[in-house]
Amino acid sequence: MATPEETRLRDALSSALRHYEEVMDAPFPGQVVLSVMDHPEFCAFAHVEAGNVHLQASTGTVSALDQLWQQALQNTDILQCDGQPAAVDPQALTQVSLIWLLFHELEHFGLGHFEDTQSGPRIEAASPQTLGLITSAVPAFDPENVKAAPTSHLLKRQEMEADHEAIELVLEAYSADNWMGLRSRAACISAVMILIEKADESTARPGQSHPKAATRLFQLLGHLAQLWQVPAQIKAQLAGRETIDPNDLPPDEEIAAYQRQVIIPVFADALCLAKTVGASNAVAELQDQVSFFRDLANAQLGNMDALVTPGAKEWADLLADAEARC
Repeated sequence: MATPEETRLRDALSSALRHYEEVMDAPFPGQVVLSVMDHPEFCAFAHVEAGNVHLQASTGTVSALDQLWQQALQNTDILQCDGQPAAVDPQALTQVSLIWLLFHELEHFGLGHFEDTQSGPRIEAASPQTLGLITSAVPAFDPENVKAAPTSHLLKRQEMEADHEAIELVLEAYSADNWMGLRSRAACISAVMILIEKADESTARPGQSHPKAATRLFQLLGHLAQLWQVPAQIKAQLAGRETIDPNDLPPDEEIAAYQRQVIIPVFADALCLAKTVGASNAVAELQDQVSFFRDLANAQLGNMDALVTPGAKEWADLLADAEARC
């Protein structure tokens, strides 16, 4: 009989695949098989076998997210709107977090990451060896072929690429009608990023295969900061224009309100989540809000040499690595 955690993971996968088909107007390009491990640690990973995407996630992943949201919602600063809590159901928030995590794993397949390397499973947090999983079906490294081993840069870059695609799927298009919903979805994404870093801190080699939470959050905030421009960009592309018509952009007052009600609060929510779970590295690297947003502005202008925060600098480093490989 399925545990409540397994049921929720399977519900999250069904929701993710249904949402993917609605957004992309096509089903996910691959058969997806989910196995749920009865284990208390936060862990999820994917590998490909016989052309199918095999996802594995622990019951502890659900429990860790539930616990984080239960504790975080006791803080009067998180997900507040006009002094009132905009979200009160930790399990509902956990489900959105799970959907984003599963999208992230699926996008490793969608982006061809299993073809790029012989890296075996794409692991979030605890390793399959720690959990005692059987991984004999996964291609192993050839010790005589050093080039087969993926570099730390490659693994981190692929993590950022999978993040990007999953972020787009969960946040969807810009709309002025539901900023609080957008902020809540962004917080659910932040929660997963922070829990991955928290779990990674306790591994034998932290930071070897996953970007910093601050780096992932820098990309998330960068996406949100430009989201309001996307409808105008799409309109220009459909019209065959190389530049955006300023008349297609939201009014200045709306953009300023969006910054106040979405962008800055999403950063504050992420910092609150990091403090709640005790992710010391993320807390330290997100303390300087002024520098974080200055770096965001410089990144949008292409001023990479001016970046100063750890997350922004790692983001730029991985971006340069990706461009060098093109």
